[in-house]
Amino acid sequence: MLHVAAQSSGGDMIKFLLEKGADVEALDGEDLTAFHLAVRAGNVPAAKVLLTHKDVHPSRAAKNGQTPLQLAIKSKNLDMISLVVKDATVHDVRRCWDMNDVSDAVREILKTKRGFLESLNSEPVQAKHSKGAQRKVTEARAQREKAARIAEEERRAEINRQKKLEKEESRRIREAEEQERRRKAEEEQAMQRWSRNQEQIRRRAEEEARQAAEEKRKKEIESRHLVEQRAAEERRLAEQEKMRAEQEQRKQRMEQEMRQKATERQAEERRAQAQRKQRRLAEESARRAQELQRKDAERQRKLEEEERRQQEKEQQERAEQLRLREEADQRRLAAGAQKQQQRAEQRRKGGVAASHQPREHTLAPHPSEPADKLSRKSKSKRYTPHEMPQNLTEEQKIRWEVREARRAAQSARDRARAAELKLASSVQQQQHDPALFQPSPIQQGWTLQPEAIQTGPTVDDLFDPPRRKKQTASASDDSGIVITDSPEPPALQIKPTYVS
Repeated sequence: MLHVAAQSSGGDMIKFLLEKGADVEALDGEDLTAFHLAVRAGNVPAAKVLLTHKDVHPSRAAKNGQTPLQLAIKSKNLDMISLVVKDATVHDVRRCWDMNDVSDAVREILKTKRGFLESLNSEPVQAKHSKGAQRKVTEARAQREKAARIAEEERRAEINRQKKLEKEESRRIREAEEQERRRKAEEEQAMQRWSRNQEQIRRRAEEEARQAAEEKRKKEIESRHLVEQRAAEERRLAEQEKMRAEQEQRKQRMEQEMRQKATERQAEERRAQAQRKQRRLAEESARRAQELQRKDAERQRKLEEEERRQQEKEQQERAEQLRLREEADQRRLAAGAQKQQQRAEQRRKGGVAASHQPREHTLAPHPSEPADKLSRKSKSKRYTPHEMPQNLTEEQKIRWEVREARRAAQSARDRARAAELKLASSVQQQQHDPALFQPSPIQQGWTLQPEAIQTGPTVDDLFDPPRRKKQTASASDDSGIVITDSPEPPALQIKPTYVS
């Protein structure tokens, strides 16, 4: 902080910092003290204040070798150069004189240095000597300059010592004066305190006397007030007693009226409460009825939707099974017709005579799969509806009905699947039946009427045993095909019809 103040602040700030204990010998980043910075900045007041400090030497060079005079010349402040040149050495002044960038004004200030002009004019013009002589002359001049510099430094040291003694003496005088001034100020303050104490004592006595008189006057006023208050209190008590009696009468009348109003209000509230209760019960009954209707409608709608979906699914499955059966019948008829044509062609080419003996062919199930096994496979568990329990809530009833509908749908799907498997098994057995490779009816002398061909049972026949029996009986009467009455796919029995 002292370095910054030395470059721009005045002497008062420097004094303040020195009194606070700032170090004048501290160096900054350029290894310069506060005095060197003040000289280089041309701050004459700060430099003068710093020169009064005992640790500041006016001609002490910095660590980089620059003297205060050289720093002052760099500042180009003539007042600063005049301040520093007094304590500079003659040798330093001579060296600054020989600098090339020194102006005439600075040279005029350098001439004011005591002993500088004598040393400058004392050097006679000498002829050229040899190198040894020239060296001796140079050494002699250097010794003279050194002696002069030492003498100048001793003289300046003596001057500085005298200045320091004077400063010390002036400091002691100032301290004595300061002590005397403080003593007088303390005496004056003590006198002022005594005067203030005396004034406070006088004022306190006056205040006590005034308070005593005021207290006496207050007591007299209070005594009069007490008498007046007693009379007023008696009058007030009489008025209060009268008012209390009137209030008691009014209160009794008001209580009687309030009891009557409360009785009427309670009766009205009971009537309103009964009406609200009846209205709430009616609303609750209506709401419960609406809720039951809504739940019934919702349950009915769900059941109808489930039934409709189930019917659509059954119709689709039935149509698919009919389509599969028709395709199987067509393939079987096409295969039989093709085989008959092949056999007729072979008989025509071979000249084999057809036999007219009656013969009966029976299409039995494929030997690889027994009929009882197929019967066991084709059997499906029929759906038996359950009775709805009685102690169920509306939501539980809906769930029970949905579950029963799902069971019925699953049972229908199982039956359709069993019918499809039975139909496929019947078709497979007829395709692998070895009776198809026997001589055709044409070769045997009899024909197979179209209505005499009876295929396996349809889907309706599988789910309706009485109807299947009826159809089977009628088929046996009208044609020559006999179908056994069993759960398995019936064997195809063909009765020959002789060709006339």
